[in-house]
Amino acid sequence: MLDLDATLAALSRQFSLEPDELDRPARLLRLQHRYLTEHPPARELPEEARLATRSRLASGEAVIPRERLGVDSARWSTFFAELTRALRPTWQSPPADELELVLDRAHAAVLGGDGRGVLQALAPLDLEDTVAAALLREATKPERLRLTEPLQSYLGEPSDTPGCPTCRGRPAAGTAQGRLLCEDCGSCWTWSGRTCPSCGDSNLRRWELEVLPGLQLVACREAHVLPLFDCDDEPLGLSLHGVMAAPFVLAARVQLGGAPRLDFPIF
Repeated sequence: MLDLDATLAALSRQFSLEPDELDRPARLLRLQHRYLTEHPPARELPEEARLATRSRLASGEAVIPRERLGVDSARWSTFFAELTRALRPTWQSPPADELELVLDRAHAAVLGGDGRGVLQALAPLDLEDTVAAALLREATKPERLRLTEPLQSYLGEPSDTPGCPTCRGRPAAGTAQGRLLCEDCGSCWTWSGRTCPSCGDSNLRRWELEVLPGLQLVACREAHVLPLFDCDDEPLGLSLHGVMAAPFVLAARVQLGGAPRLDFPIF
């Protein structure tokens, strides 16, 4: 459950934000939280789904492969329009059926790992590429959490197995206590800290940035860079920490020789 005051306080502390700089994050988080309140995740899984989940987790298979991380198109496109108008008041939305078609095409590219295709699909919305991409991600996060929240209690003990237990995606960010957030589905799981949670490499380097005290970066020889924050593991708040630290993470990846990302992670 999102504790808005605690999340905003953590963001302010981590990134030295003034009160007026928290207005936009606060609006975003309120809208996302309201969406999840109005369209809550299932309280529990049906028996057949529980058995299948346990079986897949035990075998190391994805419980929900990325290509099956679906959305309710009509509900999701309505939320995208609401979110965009709240953060970009001058934006003119296309008719609902046209917007739904554009977003469905963009989502197909997301599931296919085609970042360039996502931007091409969003072009008719008359938004800057970076803005359209950010809004698509933020509108999609609550839909992802509706799918994955019922699975959280099954994700088990700390693991050295690379990848998210739910979809096998890579972590977007983590907490100082070793809780990781999946960049694709938004699941949170516990990391042992011994090996890279993206590839399994045991040769890890850890360092802090002088410009952001308290933010720790963890990197492996494959240039996977994971930011760890002093905050709790609520997915929307932790994701926002990761978004705000993204330029520093990207700079670290480039410095370590990491290849450009061509896919389109959500969190």
